[in-house]
Amino acid sequence: MTAVALDHLTKVFDDGTVAVNGLTLEARDGELLVLLGPSGCGKSTVLRLVAGLETATSGHVRFDDQIVDHLRTRDRNVAMVFQHYALYPHLTVAENIGFPLRFAPDVAVLVARTAAQLGLGGLLDRRPGQLSGGERQRVAMARALVRAPRVFLLDEPLAHLDAGLRAELRGEVAATARRIGVTTLYVTHDQAEALSVADRVAVLRDGVLQQAGTPREVYDDPATVFVAAFLGRPRANLFEGAVYPADDRVTVDLGSQVLTLPAGDARAAALLRHGRVTVGLRPDALRATGDVDGACLRGRVRHVENHGHEGIVYLDTGGLPTPPAQTMISTPDPAHLAGLLADPPDEPPRRSPIGRLLPRGTEPPATARTEYGFYPAYEPSDVDENRTDGDLVVRVPAASGLPRPGENLTIAVDLDRLLLFDSAGDRIR
Repeated sequence: MTAVALDHLTKVFDDGTVAVNGLTLEARDGELLVLLGPSGCGKSTVLRLVAGLETATSGHVRFDDQIVDHLRTRDRNVAMVFQHYALYPHLTVAENIGFPLRFAPDVAVLVARTAAQLGLGGLLDRRPGQLSGGERQRVAMARALVRAPRVFLLDEPLAHLDAGLRAELRGEVAATARRIGVTTLYVTHDQAEALSVADRVAVLRDGVLQQAGTPREVYDDPATVFVAAFLGRPRANLFEGAVYPADDRVTVDLGSQVLTLPAGDARAAALLRHGRVTVGLRPDALRATGDVDGACLRGRVRHVENHGHEGIVYLDTGGLPTPPAQTMISTPDPAHLAGLLADPPDEPPRRSPIGRLLPRGTEPPATARTEYGFYPAYEPSDVDENRTDGDLVVRVPAASGLPRPGENLTIAVDLDRLLLFDSAGDRIR
């Protein structure tokens, strides 16, 4: 097996685009390392640099202790699978798998062994048009693995499949990589896919590594506000907060409600060095309760999504949502959305519900301040009752009974899982 090390790897394209910026990362022997991030974060470019399809501007790629920057793609002995199968439609499964070794004397033996490993033994005489999407994907993987590569590279291998098949196949892909024991770099923008298949996850944004760790580490212990915002469905609740000392405790003011950290909380001293913070609350760190003891938030139910086994409840608690510029999560271009939402003549308006994504122009004038004086409050008539971007999102088990819109709800907050970030987006611990 082979360890892959990226040493301060940088790729700048001719137009000045910095696709990868000083990336230092290692995929250990036999590890399945997932590169996760939004579109354009540089994850596919990293694969191409490892494969030798792109030349690094600076930095190095190492296989074990060997620098491979000077080696051609064919000499690196890597295998790469893309989201499109690129199978030859006129060849059988066996001929497609064996195509890279078509001049080898023992090609039939290698094809049979690789096909058996991927559950394709009974399909060798079929052509791609006779296979399901999942079977075609396995054929593409078998064709890549038949050469016994040192490194296996998967670039969004399931992106084009429907959701059900994608969920089914991601387990198979991970199991195959682990069974064969080859070091695997797997690129995806799908966080559920990343968390379910990875030994470790490396989260990228704009070519910069944000955090690397096990799926549990990056989910439960995010290093930056971007990682907290990007991982999790529903996404983490992110609100603006102001920090005040309160006797031997620290209070985080959320605008109309407060959360007070207990005496002796390890984060207290660090928090007091920051006037304003971003407060992160994952939906699974919240619990609907009738008990008012301990840390809690109260609000009015705006909307409930019934998922059968649970409900996703949107609760207006009066909090001020953290702006996208602070979370560093990309949002749609308003001008582009405006064009998409323009109503053709004689057609009814179609702006709602995605109309809330567009800028709202000048904010209404401040007329008062909230109870805790954190941010301006507005007259009720000026507030859009359909807005959900400032809601607290909570998971509620269906067995306990789902609330209805308009009801008031008390939410218990697990302060041990309260995520706090400074103005630079770094975690306060």
